[in-house]
Order: sequence, then C-alpha cells, then structure tokens
Amino acid sequence: NSVSFNSTQVGTARIQVTATPITSGTLFYSGLLQVNNVSSLNSVNGALLGGFNNTIGYSATAPTAIGADLRIRTDPGNNALFDIGICVSTATTAVSWSSGLTVGTPVFVAASYQFVGTAQDVASLWVNPSQSTFGDITAPATTLTSSGIANPLTSISTFDLRNVNTVGTTWAGQFDELKVGGTWPDVMPANVPEPSIAVLSGLGLLALV
Repeated sequence: NSVSFNSTQVGTARIQVTATPITSGTLFYSGLLQVNNVSSLNSVNGALLGGFNNTIGYSATAPTAIGADLRIRTDPGNNALFDIGICVSTATTAVSWSSGLTVGTPVFVAASYQFVGTAQDVASLWVNPSQSTFGDITAPATTLTSSGIANPLTSISTFDLRNVNTVGTTWAGQFDELKVGGTWPDVMPANVPEPSIAVLSGLGLLALV
C-alpha cells in the first residue's frame, strides 16, 4: 500500500491530518522512503515529493504552499547516489541537502515544521535517526534545517504528496508508513522488534491463517 512516484505522470493528493487547522507550535511527520532509480533525475533542485499543506480537499493542480517539503535529487558528486533535502517552503534557494545515499536502500526520515514568526519559520529533517532516540520525549539534534525565507503557511491541515515529471525522465521511488503528530514520540515508535521476534510473529500469523 505504499505510494509510488515515477516520471511518467503528474499527480497530487492531500491527506487530512488534523480536524482543525494548526497555526502554532511544531508539527512532525515521519515515513519510509526508498528511491529506486535516479538515472536522469535533476541534480540541482530535484523532485519535491511532499510536505504540509494548508488546504483540505481535492485539487486538480499541485499546491504551491508546501511546508517542510521533502525533496530528492541525484547527488551532484556521484550520479549513482541520491540526496534527500528539506525546505521550509517550495523556494529552492533554501533547500538543505544530505550527503549521498544508496539507491534501492530504504531510508527512515522524520521532519518538522515549526511556526516561529514572520520569515522565521523552521523546517527540520532527520535522516535515519538513531534507534536510541525512538520514543524520546524530545527530538534529537537535527540532520538538516531550513529557514530564513518567507513563511509558506499560516496554518496546516493536510499532508500533500506530489508526483512530477518535469525534473528527469527516469526516476522512481516509494513512500510508506506516514505518521503525523505534535511531538517526536508521536512519529517515532518507542520499540522496534528484533528480527528474530518479527520472524516468529510472522510465522505465528501464518499458522493462524
């Protein structure tokens, strides 16, 4: 049931994440990202995959007000790798990028949008945060941050996922396990089962079936 991104189509979808708009504080999201192909993905600003939005309901066009937007691009120094980026808005001048990551390997990401004030809102990103921080009351030190430009949002109501075909002719990826919440533990599982426990649980379910 993961969301697939590819270069053959254009689409956008909003997922409502709150009953009433959020206008202050910090909102987090997390998920699993696997980039499967970057052979001709743009290596400058890349593709915008998703982020927080201020509107509820269907739209035939891609929203332009995105906060804490998640991006990918081909790594400029090695086109066999990819980078993950975060930006407080869709302004590509303020994107902060990770170092090169391996294509085809799942990456666990967490991000946040913090309402601060005029041109002061902050987007933060954690790339593969340490498992020792899972379930902590407060978030650990960020991997990347973006701020210092006009605030894209006055409120948050939805999480928007976007698929575009204007940034490369051959790229593909998947996004899964989206979680949204007002605190770090809301989006970070407190306990992760050991592989042997997971296998045993799977076998138990199989026996039950």
